[in-house]
Amino acid sequence: MKKTNLKNGTPTLIEDITHKYVPYWPLLVLLAIPCFMLAWVYLKVKAPVYEVVATIQVKDEKKGVNEDEITESINMLSSKSIVENEVEVIHSRTFTEEVVKDLKLYAPMFQRGDYRSVSAYLTSPVTVQAENPDNLVEVPEVPFSYDFNTRTVKIGKKTFPLNRYVSTEYGRLMFTPNPRFVKSGEGQLYFSLIDPRKVTDGLYAALDISAVGKLSSIVKLKFKDVVPQRGEDIVNLIIEKYSKAQIEYKTGLAKNTMAFLDQRIAKVVGDLNGVERRVQRFRSDKGVVNLTDQSRLYLQNVAMNDQKLADLNMQLSVLDQVEKYMVSKNTAAGIAPATLGVNDPLIGKLLEKYYETELQYEKLKQTTGENNPSVQALSTQINSLKPTILENVRNQRINVQASLANLALTNNGYNSMLETIPAKERELLDVSRQQSTLSSLYNFLLQKREQAALAYSSDIAETQVIDKASASVLPVSPNKKFTYAAALALALLLTVGYILYRDILSNKVLFRSDIVNNTSYPLLAEISYIKKGKQMLLTGADFSTAQDEFRQLCIAAGFFLRGNDKKKILVTSSNEGEGKSLVLANIALTLSQAGKRVVLIDADMESQQLSRSFRAIGSGGLSEFLSGATNNPGSLIRSTGYQNLSLISAGEPKPGASTLLLNGNMEALIQELAEKFDFVLVDAPPVNPAADAYILSAMCDTTLYVIRHRFTAKSVIRKLDETNELKPLKGLALVFNGIRSRGFILKSRGFGYGHKHQPSSRTIWSKFGVRKNGAKQQAYRGVKPI
Repeated sequence: MKKTNLKNGTPTLIEDITHKYVPYWPLLVLLAIPCFMLAWVYLKVKAPVYEVVATIQVKDEKKGVNEDEITESINMLSSKSIVENEVEVIHSRTFTEEVVKDLKLYAPMFQRGDYRSVSAYLTSPVTVQAENPDNLVEVPEVPFSYDFNTRTVKIGKKTFPLNRYVSTEYGRLMFTPNPRFVKSGEGQLYFSLIDPRKVTDGLYAALDISAVGKLSSIVKLKFKDVVPQRGEDIVNLIIEKYSKAQIEYKTGLAKNTMAFLDQRIAKVVGDLNGVERRVQRFRSDKGVVNLTDQSRLYLQNVAMNDQKLADLNMQLSVLDQVEKYMVSKNTAAGIAPATLGVNDPLIGKLLEKYYETELQYEKLKQTTGENNPSVQALSTQINSLKPTILENVRNQRINVQASLANLALTNNGYNSMLETIPAKERELLDVSRQQSTLSSLYNFLLQKREQAALAYSSDIAETQVIDKASASVLPVSPNKKFTYAAALALALLLTVGYILYRDILSNKVLFRSDIVNNTSYPLLAEISYIKKGKQMLLTGADFSTAQDEFRQLCIAAGFFLRGNDKKKILVTSSNEGEGKSLVLANIALTLSQAGKRVVLIDADMESQQLSRSFRAIGSGGLSEFLSGATNNPGSLIRSTGYQNLSLISAGEPKPGASTLLLNGNMEALIQELAEKFDFVLVDAPPVNPAADAYILSAMCDTTLYVIRHRFTAKSVIRKLDETNELKPLKGLALVFNGIRSRGFILKSRGFGYGHKHQPSSRTIWSKFGVRKNGAKQQAYRGVKPI
C-alpha cells in the first residue's frame, strides 16, 4: 500500500481515494437505484437455469478398466475403446439429432406468465410431433387450447384429435398426450416450430462432455436447461443412445462371424456326409469290417497327419480370405473376416487393431470431418497397418505351405507302407482317414459358432452408468447475489467514470498537483471559492472567518517578517475572471488590519474592476497621472473607508493608456508611494494578451500569479516556466484561487479539495459566501516564504 511521506505530506492511497471519490457518494447512491432496478427486472425476466450432471465409465484397459474372465469369455468380440475417442462419439451430432427428434424438441411448448413465457414441458397436456421434421416450416408462436373432456386440441377455430396426423396450416402434425404432464398452468399455451438443425446445433453447443482426468476412464456429461426434468431426459437419452449403438455394433460383428462359421460348417458337413456315405458303401460292397492291428496303427498315424493337413488347409483358406479382404479393401469400414484356426496370434491382433482403427476413423469422421488432425492421424495409421498385415499373411502362408510339404512327404512314406496292406484294407483306411479329419474340423467349427452365438445374444454394454442425470436443486443462473453485486459494480463504475471524465479529461486546473507537478514556482496558498457581491472586500464577521486563508498567504509570502523588503507587490493572472482583483483587495485588507499602511493601485485601466468595487470610477486617477494631466501623486490617493487602506483608481479610460507605462511616471509613482506606505499593491491586467503585467512587474518586488480552480487551463501552467524565462515576472509566486468542494456533500460537514476531513460551521461560512464544507489540508497552506 502507498505510505504517507511525512516530509512532503504526500497523501496515502486511502486518503487519495477518499478525497477523490468519497465526496461523490450521493451520485453512487443515485446511480445504484436504477442499476438495482434493472437487476431486479433482469431476475424477473430471466428464466432460472439448472445444471444437469451424469457420469459414466468407459472401458479402457490402458487406464485400468477391463472385463472379468466370465464376461470376457462370453463377450469374445468386444472391442478396445479409448476414452478420448468415446467422448467424441458420445458428443456426436448423430446422437444429438436423434434426441431432438425423439423428445420433439423442435416443437417446444410454452405458457405465458406475468413477466415472461415459461416452458410448458411439464404443464402442457399434449406434445406436437411433425410427420416430416426435416422439412418443417418454422413458426414462432401457435396458440392452442386443450379440452380434457373431448380430448381435442383447438387452434383458432379448428379442432384436432389426438394420436393422428392432421393437416394444419403449419404442416402435417400429430398431437399426442404428454407422458410427463404434471398439472395444468394458468397462462395461455402455445407451441413453436423450429428447424431441427438449429435445435441440434444449440443442443450440441450446450452439451459439455469430457473425461474427469487424464488417467481416468470416467466421463462426465453436463447440460444446462431451464427445465430440470427436460435436461435430465436429454442427458439420459444420450447415454441410452450411446449404449444402444455399442450393443448394435457388437451384435453386428457377432452376426457377421456367425455367417462366416455357418458357411464353413455347411461345407464341412457336406464333405463329411459324402465321406461317411463312401465308408458305408465300401463296407457294404467289399464286406470289410475290421482292419489288422498293423493297419490300424498306420491308419492312426496317417489320420493324425491328415488332421494336421486339414488344419493347415483351413489356415490357408483363412489366410486367403484375409488377403482378399485387405487387397480389395476400400475406404469404407467393414467387418473384418475371422482368423479362426490361424496359429499366428500377430495376424489376429493386427487385423483387430486395423478394424478398430477403421471404426474409430469412421466415428471421428462423422463428428469432426476428414480434415481434423485426429482423423488424418487415424488414416495414416490405417495405411501403415495394411501392408504390415499383408506381409504377415504372406509369410504365414509360406510357413503353412512348407508344413504341408513336410506332411505330404511323411504321408508318402506311410502310403508306401500301406501298399503292403491288402488293397481292400488300404482303400478303407483312406476313406476312414478323411472321415476322421472332417469330423474333427466339424467339432472345432461348432465350438466357435457357439461362442459367437453367446456373444450375439449378449446385450452387455461396454459402458457403465455410475450416476444417472440429476439436476441441481438450486438454479446455477441467474445468481441473485452476483446480479446485484454486478449492479452495484456497474453503479460504481459509472460513478468512477464520471469522476474520471470530470477530472482527468478536463483541460482545467482541478488539483494542487496540476500546479506543483508542472511548474517550479512556489504555490503560496489556496483560497476557497468566494461568492463576491457588489463589494470586493470581505468585512465584519465575513472577514473574521475568511481572513485565515489570506493571512496564511501573507505569512507564506513573508509579508509579516521583520525587515521585509518586499513592499511593492504586483497581482496578475493569465486571463480575465480568475479573481486577481479579489485576491489583491483582501490581501490589502489583511495587511491593513495588521497595522500596515497599504495603498492599492488599479493599473488594469481597461476593466477597472478594483476601482468599480470601491466606487472610484472617474477622473483623477492613474491614467491622468501617466498622461501628465496631474503632477501631484498625493492628489491621486483616495480613502477607501478602511483604516490604513488607500486607493489610486484607474482614472478615465483613454485609448493607448497602457503605453504610458513606459514614460517613467509609473516607476516614479511606485517608488514615491513605497516611501510613504508599508506596502504598495498593484492590480495589473492579465498577461494574455497585454504586456502591461511584464512592464509593471519590473517595477515591483514580488509578483503574485492567480490561478483559478476549474477556470485556468492546464496548458498555462505547463508553459509558465518557459514563458517566464522569455518574459520574466519578478519574484513570481502562485496563488490557487476559487477552490470549490468536490462532489455532493452534506450541509454540516464534508470533504473539501484537500485530503483531510475537517468539520466546518454551516452558520459562519454561509454568511460570507464561501462554498459550504470548503475545508482543505492545512499542510498546503504552510509553505515556506518566498
